[in-house]
Amino acid sequence: LRTPVFWMLAGTFAMMSLAFAGLLPHFVPLMTDGGIDARTAGKISGQLGLAVIFSRLLVGFLLDRVFAPRIAIGICVVAAGGLLVLLFNGVSAASVTAIALGLALGAELDLMGFLVARYFGLAQFGRIYGWLYFAFVFASGIGPLWVGALRDATGSYSITLAISAAGLLLSCVGFLLMPRYPARAPA
Repeated sequence: LRTPVFWMLAGTFAMMSLAFAGLLPHFVPLMTDGGIDARTAGKISGQLGLAVIFSRLLVGFLLDRVFAPRIAIGICVVAAGGLLVLLFNGVSAASVTAIALGLALGAELDLMGFLVARYFGLAQFGRIYGWLYFAFVFASGIGPLWVGALRDATGSYSITLAISAAGLLLSCVGFLLMPRYPARAPA
């Protein structure tokens, strides 16, 4: 727990979670604020769930072939792009955003477990993963609060979308700074 890699992972996953998880319970209200009826908004939200399933399969496939922080960067860039598409194009682009958020939601915990195993080995896996999961879930719990407070204060989700996209791009920096895996993960 005293290593820079642990704290970089904790901060990066917390930022990632804070950036996108807060939007998930607000996704349907975001669309209805933009003029989409509740039934259509619910259908679009269903696309998010399908993207989660696809993401888990895709990330699992890629983890055997690509350095995991690069996958995480790609996921964060796609999610940030999806938010910016919604910000600049309005709710007509909500399907793109739903899919982008679903990809992030389906990837984060798989990436976290894989990175813990690679950087720290299996002997301390449960303890280290537990602390990283705590950071992630704590940020997930704060997310809807800040998103809702900002929406109430401004009357719009626009600033939230921009801040969330910036948070996802900031997460990319954390993943970019991750070192190569140890030659042999600690036992």
